Amino acid sequence: MRVFLVFFILISTILLSQTLDSVKHYYLGEVEITASKEKELRTVSVSMEDIIRQNSVTAYDGLQFRPGIYASVSGKNDAQLSIRGFDQRQISVMIDGAPIYIPYDGSFDLNAIQLAGFSRISVSKSTHTILYGPNSMGGNINLISSVPVQGLTSRLSYRKGLSDVVSAGIGFANPLFYLTGSFGYFDTKGYDLPKSFVATANEDGSKRDNSEYTSIAGQFKIGTNIVPNTNLAFGLNLIDNKKGVPVNIYTTRPRYWRYSDWNKTLANFMFNSSVSSFLSFKGNVFYEKFMNVLDSFDDATYTLQKKKSSFHSTYDDHSIGINISAFLTSDFLPLTKFIFLYKRDTHNEQGNYNQLFKKYEADILTFGAEEEFGIAKGLRSIIGLSYDRMKPLFADNAPLRQTSASVNGNAGLYYSITPGAEIYLSLARKSRFPTLKEFYSELLGSYVANPDLKAEQNFSFEAGGNYRFQNITVAGAFFYNDVTDLLQIVSLGNNLRQYKNINKALITGVEMEVSYEGSYLNAAINYTYMSAKNKTENMDLINRPAHIINFIANKLYEFGLQWTSEVSFVSEQQSVNSDNGAFVKLPDYLVINLGVSQRIFSHFAVDLRINNLTDKLYETEYGFPRPGREFSAGISAEW
Repeated sequence: MRVFLVFFILISTILLSQTLDSVKHYYLGEVEITASKEKELRTVSVSMEDIIRQNSVTAYDGLQFRPGIYASVSGKNDAQLSIRGFDQRQISVMIDGAPIYIPYDGSFDLNAIQLAGFSRISVSKSTHTILYGPNSMGGNINLISSVPVQGLTSRLSYRKGLSDVVSAGIGFANPLFYLTGSFGYFDTKGYDLPKSFVATANEDGSKRDNSEYTSIAGQFKIGTNIVPNTNLAFGLNLIDNKKGVPVNIYTTRPRYWRYSDWNKTLANFMFNSSVSSFLSFKGNVFYEKFMNVLDSFDDATYTLQKKKSSFHSTYDDHSIGINISAFLTSDFLPLTKFIFLYKRDTHNEQGNYNQLFKKYEADILTFGAEEEFGIAKGLRSIIGLSYDRMKPLFADNAPLRQTSASVNGNAGLYYSITPGAEIYLSLARKSRFPTLKEFYSELLGSYVANPDLKAEQNFSFEAGGNYRFQNITVAGAFFYNDVTDLLQIVSLGNNLRQYKNINKALITGVEMEVSYEGSYLNAAINYTYMSAKNKTENMDLINRPAHIINFIANKLYEFGLQWTSEVSFVSEQQSVNSDNGAFVKLPDYLVINLGVSQRIFSHFAVDLRINNLTDKLYETEYGFPRPGREFSAGISAEW
């Protein structure tokens, strides 16, 4: 730590000696949705200021406490977000407009994405544009990197608690080109459980066993606008993680897992060009590489792998793709949007030491159009239609599943009553294709093949509005999702399972938010009520709480002192006992976080933070308790 502080002060002194210009940003990887700039519950935007204020390290941290979003950690120690009841597989995640996920199972650990180098996170819910492409029936998360457009800018930070967190970023731009680089390091030896935790057969309390997590992230971006009316950029994102997988504290069949490697690389070429006053286009050409090694051990010593249940599993995946959005304006049709997306996913898997690799491959294709036009004064409409297709290409020499295709669309009416008030109605039909894992689950050993798997389909309806007067905004929305062919794992007995399309699920709910934005005080309270039912079997859908209330507030004083608070209450959530498949109601919980920071000498700041102030014992999935009270302190500098 002393070495770091000396380095921190030395670099700060050098940079402070330079005169720097203010920072502006390109949003080259942003997906354009609509001309509306009003605050709406169907979209969420998290700024760099929000990220810094909440001491958010990862994408998962940055999106907690937002309306309609539920943050949880799975049994594989993957940090995941659900949007209005839709889980991670049903939500598309992007970095600068390039889709990222694990090709085999469609999931992604949002703690793997450190926020060093990103300027904003944009979230779109439910009946969003077709421009996000396939497999986004539940919404979209797009992380947008920032680039200074003039002069030199930099940021350094270090914080210490149960975790060591280091982040650094630097950028430079002149009229010819710009470049930026960032580095993030996150390391924890594990988190502490609340003092009220009672020891079980699989967990003795105090520090959570096997909860270690180490993450190294790097980002580099170079771009130019030397070509008239054109922005070009190349970005490289690197993620190198290692993490433990804590054991279910209740199970009679514990699994002792660790990811000795969890790596992701994204190479992304971005472009944005205005060909003429009526034609422009933007898009990405991208290549992704994903590699992880999952080790299963004999027991809690995590040393031997001699039992039949132990293994050394390797995923070696890659994807290549292109997406292009074109925008055409004319006197006849004010704004027409076109999308073309092609992506090839390749999954290579080795089940254990010295085994042959198995290969799976599929193509995903989307094309469509969306029209935005005015009907009358203050009244506008959006109508879109797309064709999505997933074609299996190879399955370890096994018979291929049939090509899955779907026609999707959306339609919306938006009426601006006054400059500060808007109401809207929107409809959409979206789909999600089965993943390669779901298609070929029989090759895993304990699953029964289901060659008749179909894509999930969702018909959604949303009605809402927002009203702003002075510094207060009130927003509300009702959402209705009628999902057919929902994919879930079904137990067949005798230790056999199968992926099946449940006939019908219904997810309905209400979101409300009241926010205040002032010169020194910002505050917002949001409430989400949701009913998520498996209508075929008349059961709740698991891990989807009925009630979520979030409160966020912060105040900045003229002398540089700032405090912030986040409060979250979650109730009426069903989970499942993995041993017998029985439903379990999780206890309600209230979590309170507090933070305070002080600006020093205009460029420096120090801060203190307490998460889970009351040391509340709670779970977001049955058998996996979350961290107790955590203290941390940090120092940062920016120019």
